[in-house]
Amino acid sequence: VTLGGGGTNDTIDINASVTAGGALTIQNADVVDLAASVDLTGAGVSVSSGINSINLSGATGTTNTIASTGDANTVTITSVSATNSPNLTLRSDGDLTVSNIDIGTTGTLSATTDFNNNGINTLAVHGGLNAGPITLSGGGTNDTIAINNDVVANGVLLIQNAAFLDLA
Repeated sequence: VTLGGGGTNDTIDINASVTAGGALTIQNADVVDLAASVDLTGAGVSVSSGINSINLSGATGTTNTIASTGDANTVTITSVSATNSPNLTLRSDGDLTVSNIDIGTTGTLSATTDFNNNGINTLAVHGGLNAGPITLSGGGTNDTIAINNDVVANGVLLIQNAAFLDLA
């Protein structure tokens, strides 16, 4: 499934969960706005090509989940901001790549690579993270977590289940 805008000043407004049997790609827009409790799921999820940012517009305490199934499939997302301070759950059976994420000071951020715990995968953080409690994890003890920017947890910061932690 591919959702796309017509250019760099468009907004893709998603008000209901989207589940794809194959890959889910959202591309070519300035902003992708996810309403409260909207989830994106596919055999690979990409919200990055030609996208400036993702905005979570749900109320504080609501949760958005972006998930990919299948060992060879990944989740790749661009910068994430929030209107309030919702929770964000990111999980991938394969690799997981994120940019800047700022969901406020109370929203919980959970990011897991190798969610099904049967591969050797990488959680790559290429931008700053700001949230309430933050959990970064691999699915087992053979994954890599690579953090290339600042992480600000306004609560507990938990980094777990990885063979390697790379702090660039």
